[in-house]
Amino acid sequence: MKTKNINEPIDNIIISIMEKCKISKFSEFVPDLRETEQELLNQLTKAVEQCVKDGMDLKAIVEHYKEKFPNDLLWDELEKIVSVNTLPYLQTKFIREMDATKRSDLFQMVFENIILYKEKIEYIQEISGQTRSETKIVIKLLNTIRNMVITRRMTERYFTEEAVDIFQLEKCDIRYLWELFNEHKETLITNTLFDNHERIKDELSEIKELAYILSGILNDEEEEV
Repeated sequence: MKTKNINEPIDNIIISIMEKCKISKFSEFVPDLRETEQELLNQLTKAVEQCVKDGMDLKAIVEHYKEKFPNDLLWDELEKIVSVNTLPYLQTKFIREMDATKRSDLFQMVFENIILYKEKIEYIQEISGQTRSETKIVIKLLNTIRNMVITRRMTERYFTEEAVDIFQLEKCDIRYLWELFNEHKETLITNTLFDNHERIKDELSEIKELAYILSGILNDEEEEV
């Protein structure tokens, strides 16, 4: 990849960051970084993520800068992080390409039939006209929104900032999703508590079964002695 294919302001930011890393003798991607180095890494990650969101190939970006600033450990780890962070954006491209009305209709249908209540994915796929893969991506998006609004209890400002950054949806879409989840907040909290209760019951049942098996093994060993 040639540098001219990378947005010039972004390219300048990345080069500036790497020069600062060079000056501070930063040579390894490690968890216990000094605060200044961690901030530089955060800035670098965001800059590379923006390149990917601008339609550039992540591997090509990494190879390009790896030649300029050799550090395999840094760039390999950065590639993994950026790949994970930009996956929601890349997966939801088909949603952003819909018109606003179709997006809101799809969100509401999946919300009512999967998040609020439980319906078969095949039914949602049939009435929405989306592929199974696309339907699962919409469900994943709404589950992420539920986690942000219900579990993490984000404020509207914080939620808007994070959701726009992750999915790059229009602010009207983000506003619609915020209102949709808040309108049914009490029901969603009850559902979450019930789901967690059932999950804990299942885990306890498995632990009891394991304890029973282990007890039998220990008894057998004692009899042999």
